[in-house]
Amino acid sequence: MSEINIYLLTYIKFLEHVVMYLFIALTGKSITKKLDEPVKKEYQKLQVDKLPII
Repeated sequence: MSEINIYLLTYIKFLEHVVMYLFIALTGKSITKKLDEPVKKEYQKLQVDKLPII
């Protein structure tokens, strides 16, 4: 009976490490991501072709 308990405790510890890794992987990207500065370029004016002659 004690072998089953040891196996289950080992498995629980493994799952705890997996959950912690996934939590860090999911939240770490949003925490370390730097905010991009907006581009302050002047855009070219929209040019429209003349209507075709039909």
